[in-house]
Amino acid sequence: MARVTGLGGVFVKTDDPAGLREWYRTRLGIDVEDFGASFQWREAMNPDVTGYSVWGVFPQATHYFDPSSRPFMINFRVDDLDGVLKSLRSAGESVADGVHEDEYGRFGWAMDPDGTRIELWQPPPAGAPAPEGFAATIRRFLEAVDAGDEAALAGCFDPEASMYFPFREPPGLVEGREAIITRFRGLFAAWRRRGKAPPFVGFVPKDMSVRAAGPGHALATFIVGIEGSSGRRTALGRQTLEGWRILHLHASNPGVAPKG
Repeated sequence: MARVTGLGGVFVKTDDPAGLREWYRTRLGIDVEDFGASFQWREAMNPDVTGYSVWGVFPQATHYFDPSSRPFMINFRVDDLDGVLKSLRSAGESVADGVHEDEYGRFGWAMDPDGTRIELWQPPPAGAPAPEGFAATIRRFLEAVDAGDEAALAGCFDPEASMYFPFREPPGLVEGREAIITRFRGLFAAWRRRGKAPPFVGFVPKDMSVRAAGPGHALATFIVGIEGSSGRRTALGRQTLEGWRILHLHASNPGVAPKG
């Protein structure tokens, strides 16, 4: 019988994602990153096989939990996604149309009687490839910034993306793809007022590392040079039907500010 085999993750909405992550980091000692935290474990009957469960944080405005109005979503690992979905439909339960497939496995969704959205995840076989495709998205993003290409830049971000801009004028978190592009538009204008022309920076990412960060997500870290300083970047990616998109990008540039 197709069934649930374990807990894949718990995802919560919050008005203050950064503050909530910091609370869990400082008060409970959890190694929290921009997406949340992942907990690796080994199968009891087969210790050579590892898996992970995820605690993830989403902004209150996310549509990822729709049509549920609940402030959380639960992900369960299953051994046979098609079988579980067929069983639910046969019982008259509310099951979302379609199945999403990527290198992390296969995903389907259903609603429980309390109106909670349930994500059902059939992981890929052991030894599946790492999410290297996200590295290509990061490189496209850097190329788009260098070129001042707003259309290409928008194609790198998820609609629900957020980004921390480190510049002093002013620094802060920007939420939503359109708001991010607007902020970059101002940055491009500032560079042009200073007599710069594309390529604005000549980004060359160094020490890039990409790894899985939960179902359908990847985490990339790398260093770039900007105006004589080294800046660290941490990017959380989401796998979509159109490919990898940046869901959150945290940038830090010690002592660098664009002057208008």
